[in-house]
This record gives sequence, C-alpha cells and structure tokens, in this order.
Amino acid sequence: VAFCKAGTRYDSDVYVDTVKRLRALNHLRGCGVPLTLRQYRVLSGTDARELHNREAQVVVDRLLHSNRFSLALDVATFMGMPIDKVLVQWSVAKVAACSPGQDAVTFNIIFSRLQECPSATFVEAAMAAYARNLNALAIMLLNAEPRPHTQVELLMQMRESTLALEKAAASDNMD
Repeated sequence: VAFCKAGTRYDSDVYVDTVKRLRALNHLRGCGVPLTLRQYRVLSGTDARELHNREAQVVVDRLLHSNRFSLALDVATFMGMPIDKVLVQWSVAKVAACSPGQDAVTFNIIFSRLQECPSATFVEAAMAAYARNLNALAIMLLNAEPRPHTQVELLMQMRESTLALEKAAASDNMD
C-alpha cells in the first residue's frame, strides 16, 4: 500500500472496521442524528481500533429509546448485530399504537415482520397487548409464538386456563 512505510505490515481489518464505523455515522448523520466519531467512542466506552458489537449497541439502544426503529434496524444490520431486539421493541411499540378494533391488522404487520427473524419472539408484544386489554391481539400473538411452554405460561397469566390447557395437551410436552 502506497501510504504505508516500507517494511511495515498493514492491518486491513482496522481499516475495514474504521470504514464501517464511518459509514454508520454518515448514515446516522443523514437521518438527523449528528454524531462524531469521538462522541460515538465516548458513548460506547471504547477506544479500541477493532470493531465490537457492544460499541454500536449503545447507539442502537438510544435509537430504540427514541422510537427510531428503522434507523436502529439499519445500524444493527450494517454493523452485523442481531436484529431480534430491535424487531421485538418495534413490535411492542406497534402494539402500543394499536387502536381498538385493529387487532387483526396489527397482528398481520407484526407477524410478517417478525417472521423474517427466527430468533425474534412474540412474547413481549403479547404481554404489551394484554397490558392494554387487547386480549384478542395478545392471543393471536401467542398463537404465533413457536414455543408451547411460553404460550401456556402466558395464557395462564392471562387467566385463559382453557386455552392454556388445550395448548399444553397439543404440545405433547409433559412439563
């Protein structure tokens, strides 16, 4: 490489990590979140040259806290982080914004998005729906949850013992 001194070894990983950071910061800046590299490093609590997911996690968490789910998803995806946390928090926000009578529409939106990420769970969204007295939406979301044990547990919390018993019997799990 022309800009390296003769005889010195060039570590391309550091260059790639720096470019990733700068691209993420440029994307944030373009979406109205002006953040310098120094601010990014202070937020993340690291001054390391190599890239760690935990450093971008702070930025993603702040974006989630300010309900900027699309931007958080972009940053998480670009930085190679798991996106399930972003999608789960987005689904909880969708439930919070759900109008009465819009259960089926909200469920379809959440279901189609969470299906893209097998590690994302419907549990938090179902609990949020139950907390808002959207029981039909909560049950729809629980029916989409692939883990029968979790379904039964939450149905019992919702005092839906008949449905919980049906789910438990259908699961063939003795526990």
